[in-house]
Amino acid sequence: HVKPYRFFKHTGDINAPPQATKTNENTEHQFQFINPEERGDSQDEDKAPDEDKAPDAQDKQAPDAQGKQPPGAQPKPPPEGSFPDVAPDHEAVEDTDDYLLFLETILTNVHKAFFTLYDKEPSDSKKLDLKTIIPYLKKKVLPGVRLVFSGVFPMNVRANTTQIYKLAEAFGAVVQPDVVTKEQDETKFTTHLVAARWGTTKVNTASRLPYVQIVTPQWLWCCIERWEK
Repeated sequence: HVKPYRFFKHTGDINAPPQATKTNENTEHQFQFINPEERGDSQDEDKAPDEDKAPDAQDKQAPDAQGKQPPGAQPKPPPEGSFPDVAPDHEAVEDTDDYLLFLETILTNVHKAFFTLYDKEPSDSKKLDLKTIIPYLKKKVLPGVRLVFSGVFPMNVRANTTQIYKLAEAFGAVVQPDVVTKEQDETKFTTHLVAARWGTTKVNTASRLPYVQIVTPQWLWCCIERWEK
């Protein structure tokens, strides 16, 4: 016989022929080849005890008096209309994602806006395009909002190149570099400060102004996601 080379511990020879039987001697795996003629004789001798044990195997498969299934038996399916018991540690997870409800409102508004413009100018219906209707509806989400970002962007990144900056302008907000008070400009004073953390100079300045609302970036993202203020 040929001693197989073991690449990994406690693994056999995957290339061993089907007529090889695995033996374990002193934790070393070896394979002993058996003559097919001798194997046939041994199989015939082994069949007789199996036939005698057949009734016993059937008895083992039958359920006991308490209705318990023997090991290896297939479980019976529950009757129709009944539900299996749920373990107490498997609690149902509550789904709090309600974006589809807001998406329905968004699509409904887009639909109404399209046909409102169509009814006004039916002759120019071919010029109607969602590429112009959707930006128009976005501009109506944050009208009159003049906001300032604080602690949202890294120092080495230009604010006007970030996604949240571009989306804020696309949804009708005016982004200002610094907080503008009413004393400085009564028509363009800051209304919102989007701050990622407390303690910045802009936050300290806005906290003393009652007309400036200090919000988080999540608030702005929520407005953008739901198309509403």
